[in-house]
Amino acid sequence: MKEKHIVMIIDKSGSMSSIGREAVQSCNEFLKRQKEEGGEDRFTLVYFNDHIDRQIVDKPLMEVDLIDEESYHPNGCTALLDCLGGEIATLQGKDCDAFFVVMTDGMENSSREFNYPIVKKMMSESEKRGWKFLFLASGIEAGEEGERLGMKHIIKGEHNGKGMRKLMCEASSSVSSWRKPSKKL
Repeated sequence: MKEKHIVMIIDKSGSMSSIGREAVQSCNEFLKRQKEEGGEDRFTLVYFNDHIDRQIVDKPLMEVDLIDEESYHPNGCTALLDCLGGEIATLQGKDCDAFFVVMTDGMENSSREFNYPIVKKMMSESEKRGWKFLFLASGIEAGEEGERLGMKHIIKGEHNGKGMRKLMCEASSSVSSWRKPSKKL
């Protein structure tokens, strides 16, 4: 059985400041639920603004600590394409299954390495390998960004604490379903 990787990509740009605390809390709820299920899956957490901040890198999920609110200070612009493209590229050489959870509240505005056609192509090739991508859109603009990226699975929520918790709860359910081993008759 292939190793499974959960890659959580979280927007840390300035527009997230009004829901920053809820972003961290809902990520921690996601982690708690996933850890309750046990298993040997791997976990990566990456924050992005105009810089990429790899907080947790390819660590066994069961060894991942909850996220410290001190590590999350929203500011800057939104380099979504650089973050997503970079994380896909990091795993492409591995023989693994992957589930990417991408959460943002705004539009791409500062990537320098990757563009839409390149990231869309990378995602399409990855989906052919069985990789999953879930786009959590906190606000209207973010939903449009998921569509522009060609995301097949977009969950939209309100740009507030309640909306953030709802998005992460749905993401946790999706990841849990993916993590369960398929039963063959």
